[in-house]
Amino acid sequence: HRGAYLGKQVLRAEPGIYSATYRASVTTHLLAIQRAALAPLLQEGAAHGAQVQARVDELMLRGRMPLFDGLSPQALAELHGRMGHRHAAPGTDIVREGEARSYLYIVLAGQVEVAARGTDGQEMVTGTLGTGEHFGERSLFLDVPYGATVRAVAEPGGPGVELLTLDETTFDRLVAGSAAMAHYVEQVASGRQIATRRQLRLTGLIA
Repeated sequence: HRGAYLGKQVLRAEPGIYSATYRASVTTHLLAIQRAALAPLLQEGAAHGAQVQARVDELMLRGRMPLFDGLSPQALAELHGRMGHRHAAPGTDIVREGEARSYLYIVLAGQVEVAARGTDGQEMVTGTLGTGEHFGERSLFLDVPYGATVRAVAEPGGPGVELLTLDETTFDRLVAGSAAMAHYVEQVASGRQIATRRQLRLTGLIA
């Protein structure tokens, strides 16, 4: 059927003899590649396979995220094509409180800490985010600067944090086309703002 393949055994085995006869049952159009032409790709198979698996892991991660549950197949395809990747070393500020908004960030691997300042200017860590969680959606949705500093957790000798990024323009277009996504972002933004203010109030950092 469409998308299936045949003949892979001749690519890996010597002397490369087909182990079965394949016959078209209906008029069929095929794509073919010679064994010699594929050899360089096979030599790089391990590295290529790791890259493919990483992309699959990213897609699976997005599929488990409520943020994207309401998106249409077309919107998900746009999402996949527009997402970028960023690495942050341990202790690195990814966004700073008061900085102009630019991206939605999704934690692909590692952990980040969220810190906010009270009226006295003192900074306090108000929470942490791990794999599959995201930040920056409130700033993009409300068109305001980032409301907190988010940095990669400082683990001595640690690998840091791997992030997926989504630019403001694409985020706005996806939210505009999905009432479910817009509602989810509103809920998350409101809940995080309330939680942050509660944390700062309990420590006496705001009036």
